[in-house]
Amino acid sequence: MDDDKLEKCNEMSPAVMSCCTSTHISPEMQFLPEIKECFKNPGHPLSCDEDECLAKKLGYYGDDRKIDREELASLLEKKFENEQLILEAVKKNCLEADISIYGPPMCDLLRMHICIFYQFRDHCTAWSNEGDCQGVKEMIDFCGN
Repeated sequence: MDDDKLEKCNEMSPAVMSCCTSTHISPEMQFLPEIKECFKNPGHPLSCDEDECLAKKLGYYGDDRKIDREELASLLEKKFENEQLILEAVKKNCLEADISIYGPPMCDLLRMHICIFYQFRDHCTAWSNEGDCQGVKEMIDFCGN
């Protein structure tokens, strides 16, 4: 992926997951009140600050800066309880695999989140084009190639 395309695609927020109309993520898991403060001061797209805040608040990242994959698996089983295909893809391709292929050198936490997002993106079969979701499908297609 060239640098311009990489920069544009890295700006895509995981919030676009709410634009997918073919999946049924537990709504209470999309934007938990506990993690809202993590997004108050957005940083550089490749910074790990927001991801570290989110992961610590949700209990799968410790002060040792390591991902607790079992705790993350438990959280994802709740989040994707109605989406077994996505859950299995996340387990196989992210939790049980080498995530170093996801993105340029950065923290493993950000790579894990990118991997999870890719699994979700790849398993969504229908995207809304209404309101804030306008153009998301085109961006997904652009970044997926």
